[in-house]
Amino acid sequence: MARAMVLGAGYVGLATAIGLAVRGHQVEVIETRPDRLEPLIAGVLPLQEPGLAHAFAQASTRDRLSFANAPMSGRPEVVFICVGTTAGVGDSVDLAPLEGALLQCGPMNHAGIPLVVRSTVPPGLPQLIQRTGLSSATVFANPEFLRQGRAFEDFQNPDRVVVGAALARSSIALGLVVDLLTVPGVTLLVVSIEEAGLIKTASNAYLALRLAFANEVAMLCEQTGADVGQVLGGMKLDPRIGRQFLDPGYGFGGSCLPKDVSSLAVSGASLGIDMQLMTAITRANKLQTTWFARRIASELRPGCRRVALLGLAFKAGTDDVRGSPSLRLARLLLESGISVVGYDPVAGGHARQAFAGMEVVDSIEAAVAGADAAVIGTGWSVFSTMDWGPLVNIMRRPLIFDGRRVLDPSSMRALGFEYIGVGRGTHVAT
Repeated sequence: MARAMVLGAGYVGLATAIGLAVRGHQVEVIETRPDRLEPLIAGVLPLQEPGLAHAFAQASTRDRLSFANAPMSGRPEVVFICVGTTAGVGDSVDLAPLEGALLQCGPMNHAGIPLVVRSTVPPGLPQLIQRTGLSSATVFANPEFLRQGRAFEDFQNPDRVVVGAALARSSIALGLVVDLLTVPGVTLLVVSIEEAGLIKTASNAYLALRLAFANEVAMLCEQTGADVGQVLGGMKLDPRIGRQFLDPGYGFGGSCLPKDVSSLAVSGASLGIDMQLMTAITRANKLQTTWFARRIASELRPGCRRVALLGLAFKAGTDDVRGSPSLRLARLLLESGISVVGYDPVAGGHARQAFAGMEVVDSIEAAVAGADAAVIGTGWSVFSTMDWGPLVNIMRRPLIFDGRRVLDPSSMRALGFEYIGVGRGTHVAT
């Protein structure tokens, strides 16, 4: 059993801390934000993440987790730095929290305690380590590949573990880090610190590229009369292309993909490289949401301008609304004079805080009552499994815009709905 300290209690920090605690290690979590720290001390998770609450309760019962705003329990054997690196000025990344955390860990670093940076960092981490005066011999980069909605599962069962090390790759410190992070049968890749960071950011940029591509093909299908599901389905059969991250929508969001795409563009520009593909991904993603908003507005009848927006989280499985395409869509609709009423199974409270200009209600029925259209903004499974039949009669016009293609068009039309899905060139009014 190791004694570990985790700095930061966001998605990455909590998945890391709880995952280590469930594996039997003693973990102290340091969090300076009261809105996160106070619930954790009270035994309540401040975020929604499948599987995490049960594991949190299990680890807490066994007294393997503690929470504080400053180190309390003495010297750890390893420190995981999981502070946020959010978007800064001009699409750069704000590294001030990470720099502060590294400086805070200076005494532990000089005492030989390994520091493991799990925060997502654009190119330049070795220079940041040097600026903070730390010994690079015991600072490691360990980019996380945790998907929100599956973060705990991904920590417990990673598809690969990447560790960036500056010096001797057979050191005792590196061995301890590897032992804590790896599980049997999982590929371990030990590279340089710079390479580790680029593996993470370049992976996210590539996934964003695939999503933007699928969404752009969807727009083309709408204009040509094709169904993007058939087009992309045929593409997915090509083993060189594969099936994942080719599902169409009206734009991607979140706190990771958009930021990492922009940070690569900024990093390239600082080195005299015109990262045209990165900037094109960002432009395309914004256009796709704008296109969908215009499509909705064009289908509404004069004087009928009330829309129910179903799903406000940036994706299903999380209550996170950071960078949510649904909220971008809501702003565009409101700017065009359309009234928007939002609903989300778990993210309603965060959406109210993030966007005070939109009415958010607590049930699907309240959202669609009197609406001239309902828009699926987030692909929650509840929308595909619920009984839509009773909603036909409480909507002013039973028109559905399926922004995530989670509904069956034939079933919806049989119930009396007009159905328009992203990337479908035709729709049938009933």
